[in-house]
Amino acid sequence: MTYKRAAKRGKRSQEFDSDRFVDAEAAALYTEKFSTLTPLVEREVSLEDFSHISLPQLFLTRKWEPLLVNLASPSAQLVREFYSNIHDISDSKHFSVFLRGHHFRVTPDFLSQMLSFPRVENPLYPYSATTCPLLNILTSFLANRPLPFDGKGFSAVSFTSEVMLISRIIGTNILPAQKLSALSLDRAKFLYAFMHNDSIDLGSVMCAHIVKSFNSRKAGLYLPYACAIQKLLLMLEIPYPSSFPRMDTPAKIGLNTLTQIISHKKKAQSASSSTIPAHVPSYMTDNKYMMESMKLLLERTSSMMSEISLLKADSQLTRTEVLHMQGTQEKLVEAMARLIHDNDLLTAATSVLQAESSKNRADIQWIRQYLGQMEAAAAAAPTLAPTNPSTNPSSAFPSSSQPHPSDTEYFSSDGDNHDDLSDME
Repeated sequence: MTYKRAAKRGKRSQEFDSDRFVDAEAAALYTEKFSTLTPLVEREVSLEDFSHISLPQLFLTRKWEPLLVNLASPSAQLVREFYSNIHDISDSKHFSVFLRGHHFRVTPDFLSQMLSFPRVENPLYPYSATTCPLLNILTSFLANRPLPFDGKGFSAVSFTSEVMLISRIIGTNILPAQKLSALSLDRAKFLYAFMHNDSIDLGSVMCAHIVKSFNSRKAGLYLPYACAIQKLLLMLEIPYPSSFPRMDTPAKIGLNTLTQIISHKKKAQSASSSTIPAHVPSYMTDNKYMMESMKLLLERTSSMMSEISLLKADSQLTRTEVLHMQGTQEKLVEAMARLIHDNDLLTAATSVLQAESSKNRADIQWIRQYLGQMEAAAAAAPTLAPTNPSTNPSSAFPSSSQPHPSDTEYFSSDGDNHDDLSDME
């Protein structure tokens, strides 16, 4: 369906600045909506600060780094005029813009050429009904564990520190968002596709995001891609008054950002109630409980080791902080080792009981055979001649050979509950 914006009739349609607006409707949109909205300014990203993790390669492989470095300082006035003058929207990927006397058609190809990133034909993202990952798979990939979905979104602190960092960059430069502390399901899918190396056509994503923002009626709306829009004006050599003030450029995303993310994540975890009990009650010392505790400890240990690796790379962190985190991790490992030892003891005890049970059944069978022979001998005694006792009484006893397996095992090999432990392998 084609959406072509036409000027409204009336006095207002005849009174507008034709150097700034394509028509009266654009002038009205500027006055009533866009003139008070705040552009979202992208942030420079110091990719070299993250050479110890996979983050730089994710962007470099896709050749998206032009959106992360050498950003143009934007003018809020021009960004607002850009959005006010969007018209002739064919679909989510094609629309026209008039800006300071210049007309141009915005398409994925146009953005790809102007902003220097490649097009992708037949991208896997956005997912179809058949290609979309299951929710448990998606959240396990981002958070190392399945996350419940409340119908709204996910808290960013639920993800690993590295995923939180990548989400921050995506939500600032690639798919700008007003709120970075939480992700909608759609944004979580985009983040999964990006980190999972699924193909994405960035030009189409940007066009759709601009059109969505243009049509949005949300209160407190922000205008995405301020720096990218400013770069378009420079590439197209569109003149504008030099007196226009530029927006302040936020600090770079670098190691300090990672430190803040880790600190915020630690505070969030400390604020939540701990899921690991201080001690194991005597009435809960069974295999299932210990296995669940071991799984939880392994997850916490893995997360802690990952965070320590990131922390060591930050030169601004003190050695004391790193050693403290290492000590905490070692305590978790020791606690896990104790649980494993206790479980081994319980397993050994189970094996002993199984062996004793088998031995008892063999002894009972042997006694029954012996008593049966004694009864038979007593019944035959009147007709047999007396004989001297054998010099080897035990030779009359049946052999206590290895007992046959019982039809019913009290301690079967399936007694240990190992549900939900497949991810520990």
